[in-house]
Amino acid sequence: MKKLLASMIAISTALFVVACGKSGGDSNYVNPQVCGSGYIWNGSTCILPNGGTGGGNIVTTTVGFADGSTSYTIANRDFAGSLRITNKSGYKEFLREALAICDRNSHIWGRDYGLANCDTWTSGTLFLSFTIGPNMIPAVVLRAYPPPASYFSYGFSFGIDAAGMAHNPLYLNSQNTFSLIPDKEGNHSQAFEIRANGAADNLSGKYLIQIQAHKGTLANSEIKYDLAYKNGKQNAVFATGTLKRFQ
Repeated sequence: MKKLLASMIAISTALFVVACGKSGGDSNYVNPQVCGSGYIWNGSTCILPNGGTGGGNIVTTTVGFADGSTSYTIANRDFAGSLRITNKSGYKEFLREALAICDRNSHIWGRDYGLANCDTWTSGTLFLSFTIGPNMIPAVVLRAYPPPASYFSYGFSFGIDAAGMAHNPLYLNSQNTFSLIPDKEGNHSQAFEIRANGAADNLSGKYLIQIQAHKGTLANSEIKYDLAYKNGKQNAVFATGTLKRFQ
């Protein structure tokens, strides 16, 4: 009888311990998570590792990168810019549609002169920056300037304006995505891409702006990249450079 009673007590104790372990009030209990392909569990949510599962770093704080076609200052630090325009017609398309700051009347009928003409801006400067935090949603900023000689020049246009809202700087911080891509040699998940749709209130709203890193992770201090936007019927690279980490 004593052995039977002892066994019942042992079984009751074991059941009690298991029940406590599954209690929502036990702060030590970790609910195992199964994340989608390429994502890992960081203790609270599924996130995308930079550089590939097992070998990349995880963003636990906000980081930022920038580049420009001339030297620039950001976060109280000075950098030598490396951005260069590689496709002038593609850059004009970006100025005309994504920033909507020039050639506003040439879409339907009209003429644009001086600062109202995109040709004036193509010999100016372009600056790019982005920040990204643990939620892995990048916020992108693009800003263009005309050449210094044209700062005080005239600019006028006439005709039918169909360009929509102008944005300079252009802030893109919603519905942006960060994803791993193969590097230039085709090695899987050794590079990354940031995609953002243009502004919803001008012609770029239905097209992609792409920042494509050649090779590297968000832990690097410098990353070579390409910048692409629609040129004609498909996206094409119009600028390239080296992103410098400022944050």
